[in-house]
Amino acid sequence: MLFSQNQIDQIQDCACDRITELFDILEIDYEEGGVYCHFSCPVHNGDNSRGCFWSFKTNSWKCCTRHCEKNSITGNSSSVFGLVRGILSNRLDKNISFISAVQYICNSLNINTQNIDNDYDQEIVDLVKKQKKNDYNTPNKACGMRLSDIKPLLTKDDKYYPFRGISQNIIDRYHISFCDNRDKAFYNRAFFPILDESGKFVVGFSARIIYDKCQSCGLYHHKNMNCPDRKYQGLFCKWKHSYGFNVEQYLYNYWSAKRHICYHKAAIVCEGPGDIWKLEEAGIKNGVAIMGLNISKQQRRLLQKAGALTLIFILDNDDAGKKAIEKFEKELIHYFRLIFITPNSINDVGDMITKDIMDKIKPIIDIAEKRYVS
Repeated sequence: MLFSQNQIDQIQDCACDRITELFDILEIDYEEGGVYCHFSCPVHNGDNSRGCFWSFKTNSWKCCTRHCEKNSITGNSSSVFGLVRGILSNRLDKNISFISAVQYICNSLNINTQNIDNDYDQEIVDLVKKQKKNDYNTPNKACGMRLSDIKPLLTKDDKYYPFRGISQNIIDRYHISFCDNRDKAFYNRAFFPILDESGKFVVGFSARIIYDKCQSCGLYHHKNMNCPDRKYQGLFCKWKHSYGFNVEQYLYNYWSAKRHICYHKAAIVCEGPGDIWKLEEAGIKNGVAIMGLNISKQQRRLLQKAGALTLIFILDNDDAGKKAIEKFEKELIHYFRLIFITPNSINDVGDMITKDIMDKIKPIIDIAEKRYVS
Protein backbone atom coordinates (compact mmCIF):
# COMPACT_ATOMS: atom_id res chain seq x y z
CA MET A 1 0.00 0.00 0.00
CA LEU A 2 1.41 3.39 -1.02
CA PHE A 3 -0.39 5.41 1.64
CA SER A 4 -0.99 5.04 5.34
CA GLN A 5 -4.55 5.39 6.62
CA ASN A 6 -3.63 8.72 8.19
CA GLN A 7 -2.42 10.01 4.80
CA ILE A 8 -5.60 8.78 3.11
CA ASP A 9 -7.67 10.67 5.68
CA GLN A 10 -5.64 13.85 5.18
CA ILE A 11 -5.89 13.64 1.39
CA GLN A 12 -9.64 13.08 1.65
CA ASP A 13 -10.07 16.08 3.97
CA CYS A 14 -8.07 18.29 1.60
CA ALA A 15 -9.98 17.08 -1.48
CA CYS A 16 -13.35 17.65 0.19
CA ASP A 17 -12.31 21.11 1.33
CA ARG A 18 -11.34 21.95 -2.28
CA ILE A 19 -14.07 19.93 -3.97
CA THR A 20 -15.21 22.65 -6.38
CA GLU A 21 -11.60 23.13 -7.50
CA LEU A 22 -11.46 19.40 -8.19
CA PHE A 23 -14.76 19.65 -10.11
CA ASP A 24 -13.23 22.38 -12.27
CA ILE A 25 -10.22 20.17 -13.02
CA LEU A 26 -12.54 17.29 -13.91
CA GLU A 27 -14.57 19.73 -16.07
CA ILE A 28 -17.81 19.05 -14.20
CA ASP A 29 -20.44 21.70 -14.89
CA TYR A 30 -21.89 22.15 -11.41
CA GLU A 31 -24.34 24.48 -9.70
CA GLU A 32 -23.96 25.38 -6.04
CA GLY A 33 -27.01 25.73 -3.86
CA GLY A 34 -26.88 25.82 -0.08
CA VAL A 35 -25.22 22.71 1.32
CA TYR A 36 -25.41 20.88 -2.02
CA CYS A 37 -23.67 21.05 -5.37
CA HIS A 38 -25.73 19.68 -8.31
CA PHE A 39 -24.44 18.34 -11.64
CA SER A 40 -25.09 15.73 -14.32
CA CYS A 41 -23.67 12.38 -13.29
CA PRO A 42 -20.17 12.17 -14.84
CA VAL A 43 -19.90 8.43 -14.12
CA HIS A 44 -22.64 7.34 -16.54
CA ASN A 45 -22.71 10.59 -18.59
CA GLY A 46 -26.17 11.57 -17.41
CA ASP A 47 -28.05 14.44 -19.04
CA ASN A 48 -30.00 15.58 -15.98
CA SER A 49 -28.21 18.66 -14.59
CA ARG A 50 -29.56 17.85 -11.13
CA GLY A 51 -29.27 14.10 -11.40
CA CYS A 52 -26.22 13.95 -9.17
CA PHE A 53 -25.17 15.95 -6.12
CA TRP A 54 -22.34 16.51 -3.69
CA SER A 55 -23.20 17.22 -0.07
CA PHE A 56 -20.91 19.76 1.62
CA LYS A 57 -22.33 18.66 4.95
CA THR A 58 -21.50 14.95 4.69
CA ASN A 59 -18.71 15.24 2.08
CA SER A 60 -20.31 12.56 -0.07
CA TRP A 61 -21.96 12.25 -3.47
CA LYS A 62 -24.97 10.45 -4.87
CA CYS A 63 -26.32 9.69 -8.33
CA CYS A 64 -30.10 9.98 -8.06
CA THR A 65 -30.87 8.26 -11.37
CA ARG A 66 -28.64 5.18 -11.52
CA HIS A 67 -27.05 5.18 -8.06
CA CYS A 68 -23.56 5.06 -9.53
CA GLU A 69 -22.07 5.45 -6.07
CA LYS A 70 -23.03 1.78 -5.58
CA ASN A 71 -21.47 0.67 -8.87
CA SER A 72 -18.36 -1.51 -8.81
CA ILE A 73 -16.40 0.99 -10.94
CA THR A 74 -16.66 3.51 -8.09
CA GLY A 75 -15.68 0.89 -5.54
CA ASN A 76 -19.22 1.06 -4.16
CA SER A 77 -18.17 4.32 -2.51
CA SER A 78 -19.89 7.67 -2.00
CA SER A 79 -16.59 9.29 -0.99
CA VAL A 80 -14.59 11.68 -3.16
CA PHE A 81 -12.33 8.76 -4.06
CA GLY A 82 -15.30 6.78 -5.34
CA LEU A 83 -16.48 9.70 -7.46
CA VAL A 84 -13.05 10.26 -9.02
CA ARG A 85 -12.60 6.53 -9.52
CA GLY A 86 -15.91 6.29 -11.37
CA ILE A 87 -15.21 9.34 -13.56
CA LEU A 88 -11.75 8.12 -14.57
CA SER A 89 -13.00 4.59 -15.21
CA ASN A 90 -15.68 6.00 -17.51
CA ARG A 91 -13.37 8.33 -19.39
CA LEU A 92 -10.53 5.85 -19.83
CA ASP A 93 -12.89 2.90 -20.43
CA LYS A 94 -11.09 0.74 -17.89
CA ASN A 95 -11.46 0.02 -14.20
CA ILE A 96 -9.32 2.43 -12.21
CA SER A 97 -8.04 1.32 -8.81
CA PHE A 98 -8.61 3.10 -5.53
CA ILE A 99 -4.92 3.98 -5.27
CA SER A 100 -4.93 5.47 -8.78
CA ALA A 101 -7.87 7.69 -7.78
CA VAL A 102 -5.97 8.86 -4.70
CA GLN A 103 -2.88 9.58 -6.80
CA TYR A 104 -4.94 11.47 -9.37
CA ILE A 105 -6.36 13.73 -6.65
CA CYS A 106 -2.89 14.36 -5.20
CA ASN A 107 -1.46 15.29 -8.59
CA SER A 108 -4.42 17.41 -9.68
CA LEU A 109 -4.60 19.43 -6.46
CA ASN A 110 -0.83 19.44 -5.90
CA ILE A 111 -1.21 17.75 -2.52
CA ASN A 112 2.27 17.07 -1.19
CA THR A 113 3.04 13.55 -0.06
CA GLN A 114 6.31 11.68 -0.17
CA ASN A 115 4.67 8.36 -0.91
CA ILE A 116 3.29 8.91 -4.41
CA ASP A 117 4.47 6.31 -6.89
CA ASN A 118 5.31 8.25 -10.06
CA ASP A 119 5.11 5.10 -12.18
CA TYR A 120 1.39 4.53 -11.87
CA ASP A 121 -0.95 4.25 -14.86
CA GLN A 122 0.47 6.42 -17.66
CA GLU A 123 -2.99 7.15 -19.04
CA ILE A 124 -3.87 8.88 -15.78
CA VAL A 125 -0.61 10.84 -15.86
CA ASP A 126 -1.44 12.00 -19.39
CA LEU A 127 -4.99 12.90 -18.36
CA VAL A 128 -3.71 15.11 -15.52
CA LYS A 129 -1.24 16.84 -17.83
CA LYS A 130 -3.89 17.36 -20.49
CA GLN A 131 -6.28 18.93 -18.02
CA LYS A 132 -3.61 21.20 -16.56
CA LYS A 133 -2.86 22.48 -20.06
CA ASN A 134 -6.49 22.80 -21.08
CA ASP A 135 -7.21 25.96 -23.06
CA TYR A 136 -10.29 27.58 -21.56
CA ASN A 137 -12.12 30.11 -23.68
CA THR A 138 -14.13 31.73 -20.89
CA PRO A 139 -12.65 35.22 -20.37
CA ASN A 140 -12.19 36.90 -17.04
CA LYS A 141 -14.18 40.10 -17.40
CA ALA A 142 -11.94 41.90 -14.91
CA CYS A 143 -8.47 41.18 -16.23
CA GLY A 144 -8.58 38.17 -18.54
CA MET A 145 -6.59 35.77 -16.34
CA ARG A 146 -7.57 32.30 -15.26
CA LEU A 147 -6.05 31.03 -12.01
CA SER A 148 -4.89 27.79 -13.60
CA ASP A 149 -2.92 29.83 -16.16
CA ILE A 150 -1.38 32.10 -13.54
CA LYS A 151 -0.22 29.52 -11.00
CA PRO A 152 2.77 28.20 -13.02
CA LEU A 153 4.12 31.75 -13.24
CA LEU A 154 4.16 32.42 -9.49
CA THR A 155 7.15 32.10 -7.17
CA LYS A 156 6.16 30.78 -3.74
CA ASP A 157 6.77 33.21 -0.88
CA ASP A 158 9.64 32.04 1.30
CA LYS A 159 10.78 35.44 2.55
CA TYR A 160 7.92 37.08 4.40
CA TYR A 161 4.77 35.22 5.43
CA PRO A 162 6.51 31.98 6.48
CA PHE A 163 8.21 34.10 9.16
CA ARG A 164 4.88 35.64 10.14
CA GLY A 165 3.44 32.30 11.22
CA ILE A 166 1.65 31.43 7.97
CA SER A 167 1.95 27.71 7.22
CA GLN A 168 3.08 26.23 3.93
CA ASN A 169 -0.38 24.72 3.51
CA ILE A 170 -1.97 28.18 3.57
CA ILE A 171 0.76 29.64 1.35
CA ASP A 172 0.07 26.91 -1.21
CA ARG A 173 -3.69 27.10 -0.94
CA TYR A 174 -3.88 30.87 -1.34
CA HIS A 175 -1.00 31.05 -3.84
CA ILE A 176 1.00 33.52 -1.74
CA SER A 177 4.00 34.56 -3.80
CA PHE A 178 7.03 36.84 -3.64
CA CYS A 179 8.53 39.33 -6.11
CA ASP A 180 12.28 39.94 -6.12
CA ASN A 181 12.37 41.59 -9.54
CA ARG A 182 13.43 45.24 -9.24
CA ASP A 183 11.63 46.08 -12.47
CA LYS A 184 8.24 45.00 -11.16
CA ALA A 185 5.72 47.08 -9.22
CA PHE A 186 5.56 44.46 -6.45
CA TYR A 187 9.32 44.39 -5.84
CA ASN A 188 10.14 43.29 -2.28
CA ARG A 189 6.52 42.44 -1.64
CA ALA A 190 4.65 39.25 -0.85
CA PHE A 191 1.58 39.15 -3.07
CA PHE A 192 -1.41 36.94 -3.77
CA PRO A 193 -4.34 36.74 -6.19
CA ILE A 194 -7.87 37.84 -5.43
CA LEU A 195 -10.43 35.67 -7.16
CA ASP A 196 -13.95 36.13 -8.45
CA GLU A 197 -17.00 34.42 -6.94
CA SER A 198 -16.31 31.16 -8.75
CA GLY A 199 -12.72 30.98 -7.55
CA LYS A 200 -11.62 30.35 -11.15
CA PHE A 201 -10.55 33.79 -12.32
CA VAL A 202 -8.07 36.33 -10.97
CA VAL A 203 -9.64 39.76 -10.61
CA GLY A 204 -6.56 41.39 -9.11
CA PHE A 205 -3.53 41.05 -6.87
CA SER A 206 -2.73 42.50 -3.49
CA ALA A 207 0.84 42.93 -2.21
CA ARG A 208 2.32 43.59 1.24
CA ILE A 209 5.77 45.17 1.54
CA ILE A 210 8.21 43.12 3.63
CA TYR A 211 9.37 46.06 5.80
CA ASP A 212 7.86 47.32 9.04
CA LYS A 213 6.52 50.82 9.52
CA CYS A 214 9.15 53.49 10.17
CA GLN A 215 8.30 55.42 13.34
CA SER A 216 9.97 58.55 11.95
CA CYS A 217 8.31 58.96 8.55
CA GLY A 218 5.36 56.56 8.75
CA LEU A 219 6.39 54.77 5.55
CA TYR A 220 7.61 51.19 5.15
CA HIS A 221 11.27 50.81 4.29
CA HIS A 222 14.46 49.02 5.36
CA LYS A 223 15.55 50.08 8.83
CA ASN A 224 19.03 51.01 7.57
CA MET A 225 17.67 53.20 4.81
CA ASN A 226 17.19 56.97 5.13
CA CYS A 227 13.56 58.04 5.23
CA PRO A 228 12.40 58.53 1.62
CA ASP A 229 10.93 61.73 0.25
CA ARG A 230 7.14 61.84 0.60
CA LYS A 231 6.78 62.03 -3.18
CA TYR A 232 7.90 58.38 -3.26
CA GLN A 233 5.36 57.23 -0.72
CA GLY A 234 3.64 55.10 -3.36
CA LEU A 235 6.74 52.89 -3.43
CA PHE A 236 6.88 52.56 0.33
CA CYS A 237 3.23 52.10 1.27
CA LYS A 238 2.19 49.03 3.24
CA TRP A 239 -0.23 47.62 0.66
CA LYS A 240 -0.42 47.81 -3.11
CA HIS A 241 -3.10 46.50 -5.43
CA SER A 242 -2.73 45.66 -9.09
CA TYR A 243 -3.65 48.41 -11.53
CA GLY A 244 -7.38 48.79 -12.03
CA PHE A 245 -8.41 46.55 -9.11
CA ASN A 246 -11.39 47.96 -7.22
CA VAL A 247 -11.38 46.83 -3.58
CA GLU A 248 -15.00 47.85 -3.06
CA GLN A 249 -16.26 45.28 -5.55
CA TYR A 250 -14.88 42.19 -3.82
CA LEU A 251 -14.46 40.36 -0.54
CA TYR A 252 -11.24 38.45 -0.03
CA ASN A 253 -11.86 34.70 0.33
CA TYR A 254 -15.52 35.03 -0.70
CA TRP A 255 -15.03 32.34 -3.34
CA SER A 256 -14.13 29.82 -0.64
CA ALA A 257 -16.19 31.10 2.29
CA LYS A 258 -19.57 31.57 0.59
CA ARG A 259 -20.81 28.01 1.02
CA HIS A 260 -19.72 28.00 4.68
CA ILE A 261 -21.50 31.33 5.15
CA CYS A 262 -24.60 29.78 3.61
CA TYR A 263 -24.38 26.80 5.96
CA HIS A 264 -23.79 28.82 9.14
CA LYS A 265 -25.94 31.78 8.05
CA ALA A 266 -23.10 33.90 9.42
CA ALA A 267 -19.92 35.51 8.12
CA ILE A 268 -16.77 36.41 10.05
CA VAL A 269 -15.64 39.83 8.81
CA CYS A 270 -11.99 40.87 9.19
CA GLU A 271 -9.84 43.69 7.89
CA GLY A 272 -7.14 41.87 5.95
CA PRO A 273 -6.20 38.60 4.25
CA GLY A 274 -3.71 37.71 6.99
CA ASP A 275 -6.60 37.45 9.46
CA ILE A 276 -8.42 35.07 7.12
CA TRP A 277 -5.38 32.81 6.80
CA LYS A 278 -5.06 32.52 10.57
CA LEU A 279 -8.79 31.76 10.94
CA GLU A 280 -8.50 29.07 8.25
CA GLU A 281 -5.62 27.48 10.15
CA ALA A 282 -7.94 27.25 13.16
CA GLY A 283 -10.72 25.62 11.13
CA ILE A 284 -12.88 28.75 10.80
CA LYS A 285 -13.88 28.76 7.13
CA ASN A 286 -16.64 31.37 6.85
CA GLY A 287 -14.34 34.37 7.08
CA VAL A 288 -13.97 37.18 4.55
CA ALA A 289 -11.78 40.28 4.52
CA ILE A 290 -13.05 43.72 3.49
CA MET A 291 -9.44 44.82 2.79
CA GLY A 292 -9.79 47.96 4.79
CA LEU A 293 -12.29 49.51 7.20
CA ASN A 294 -15.21 50.18 4.87
CA ILE A 295 -18.00 47.98 3.58
CA SER A 296 -19.39 49.05 0.21
CA LYS A 297 -22.89 48.34 -1.04
CA GLN A 298 -21.47 45.71 -3.37
CA GLN A 299 -19.67 43.95 -0.53
CA ARG A 300 -22.80 44.06 1.60
CA ARG A 301 -24.80 42.55 -1.25
CA LEU A 302 -22.26 39.75 -1.62
CA LEU A 303 -22.73 38.86 2.04
CA GLN A 304 -26.50 38.88 1.60
CA LYS A 305 -26.20 36.80 -1.55
CA ALA A 306 -24.25 34.17 0.37
CA GLY A 307 -27.09 33.94 2.89
CA ALA A 308 -25.48 35.75 5.85
CA LEU A 309 -27.95 36.79 8.53
CA THR A 310 -25.29 37.54 11.12
CA LEU A 311 -21.97 39.35 10.75
CA ILE A 312 -19.33 38.67 13.38
CA PHE A 313 -16.68 41.39 13.19
CA ILE A 314 -13.12 40.83 14.36
CA LEU A 315 -11.28 44.09 13.75
CA ASP A 316 -7.76 45.20 14.59
CA ASN A 317 -6.99 46.33 18.11
CA ASP A 318 -6.45 50.03 17.38
CA ASP A 319 -8.32 53.33 17.33
CA ALA A 320 -9.31 52.91 13.69
CA GLY A 321 -10.88 49.54 14.47
CA LYS A 322 -12.89 51.00 17.35
CA LYS A 323 -14.19 53.85 15.18
CA ALA A 324 -15.14 51.37 12.47
CA ILE A 325 -17.37 49.50 14.93
CA GLU A 326 -19.48 52.62 15.45
CA LYS A 327 -19.72 53.16 11.70
CA PHE A 328 -20.71 49.57 10.92
CA GLU A 329 -23.40 49.62 13.60
CA LYS A 330 -25.06 52.56 11.86
CA GLU A 331 -24.63 51.29 8.31
CA LEU A 332 -25.51 47.61 8.69
CA ILE A 333 -27.92 47.29 11.61
CA HIS A 334 -30.94 47.12 9.25
CA TYR A 335 -29.43 44.33 7.16
CA PHE A 336 -27.78 41.90 9.60
CA ARG A 337 -27.50 40.88 13.21
CA LEU A 338 -24.18 42.39 14.26
CA ILE A 339 -21.73 40.95 16.74
CA PHE A 340 -18.39 42.53 17.57
CA ILE A 341 -15.60 40.64 19.24
CA THR A 342 -14.17 43.65 20.98
CA PRO A 343 -10.49 44.58 20.62
CA ASN A 344 -10.22 44.62 24.41
CA SER A 345 -10.81 40.89 24.64
CA ILE A 346 -8.46 39.63 21.92
CA ASN A 347 -5.28 40.47 20.07
CA ASP A 348 -5.12 41.20 16.36
CA VAL A 349 -6.07 37.94 14.66
CA GLY A 350 -3.22 38.08 12.17
CA ASP A 351 -0.68 38.15 15.01
CA MET A 352 -2.21 35.28 16.97
CA ILE A 353 -1.10 31.67 16.93
CA THR A 354 -3.60 28.96 16.02
CA LYS A 355 -3.91 27.70 19.59
CA ASP A 356 -4.88 31.14 20.89
CA ILE A 357 -7.45 31.55 18.14
CA MET A 358 -9.00 28.21 18.99
CA ASP A 359 -8.92 28.95 22.72
CA LYS A 360 -10.03 32.59 22.68
CA ILE A 361 -11.90 33.33 19.46
CA LYS A 362 -13.48 30.12 18.18
CA PRO A 363 -15.58 29.56 21.36
CA ILE A 364 -16.98 33.10 21.06
CA ILE A 365 -17.86 32.50 17.40
CA ASP A 366 -19.47 29.15 18.21
CA ILE A 367 -21.61 30.72 20.93
CA ALA A 368 -22.58 33.62 18.68
CA GLU A 369 -23.63 31.32 15.85
CA LYS A 370 -25.64 29.03 18.11
CA ARG A 371 -27.38 31.96 19.75
CA TYR A 372 -28.11 34.12 16.72
CA VAL A 373 -28.18 31.74 13.77
CA SER A 374 -31.28 29.68 13.24
